[in-house]
Amino acid sequence: MSIILEALKKAERERATPDGRGENAPIAPLILREPGKGASIPLVAILSVVLVVASAAAVLFVAPLGKKWMAQRSSQQSKPAAGTQPTPTATTPPTTDPSLLKARALELFSKGDFAGSLPLWQELTAVLPGDFEAINNLGLVLKKLNRADEAVSAYERAIAANPSYAVARNNLGVLLMEQGKMEKAESHLKQASELDHGYANPHLHLAILLEKQKKKGEAAVHFREFLNLSPLLAPDLKEKITSRLARLNGEV
Repeated sequence: MSIILEALKKAERERATPDGRGENAPIAPLILREPGKGASIPLVAILSVVLVVASAAAVLFVAPLGKKWMAQRSSQQSKPAAGTQPTPTATTPPTTDPSLLKARALELFSKGDFAGSLPLWQELTAVLPGDFEAINNLGLVLKKLNRADEAVSAYERAIAANPSYAVARNNLGVLLMEQGKMEKAESHLKQASELDHGYANPHLHLAILLEKQKKKGEAAVHFREFLNLSPLLAPDLKEKITSRLARLNGEV
């Protein structure tokens, strides 16, 4: 059954984000042209030259005075007024808005940053202690981080907050099965399948557990129910389970 479990773990969707790029049209440079040789120079042009020379002389005289005045002005403005203190920069406190915490935690989880999302789930469940879905997600993160005992505790908290929450019972059953606690695992998986008749996963896990216990007839029933409830199952996984189911039916 390790083949089926491995196939389940690999059946994840990949998402590609298109990368668009916009470009501005280049701006054509302004081209300055000179008059050709031999062109006559009009009186207006001569007067323009005289005015330019006169203006340049004025600039040479006035510029040093202007620079000195600007330097003094800048020095006066840079000195703080007596009795004034610089205003401290305000820092934005960490958010405790549940919707923002959940969005950020889900984002990190989807990227595989389980360690980064953990404190956000912990804070969220502290802010909303009755949010059984958030507590269940905390359990998933702890399981990903190989903190199995803490994950069990989180799933149990989620079930205590909502005893009819089939997802937490399924997750707890899987984890208990991995720990070799078959009786408790079977109990939670059966309850999960009974609480939500359209929920396929408990049937698959029950089938695996029952087959390990040599209960082939019961295992076949749950494999078949899993297939019935999973019309969009990946073809390769469906083929593996169908083949396994055929062998079980032949052995019963």
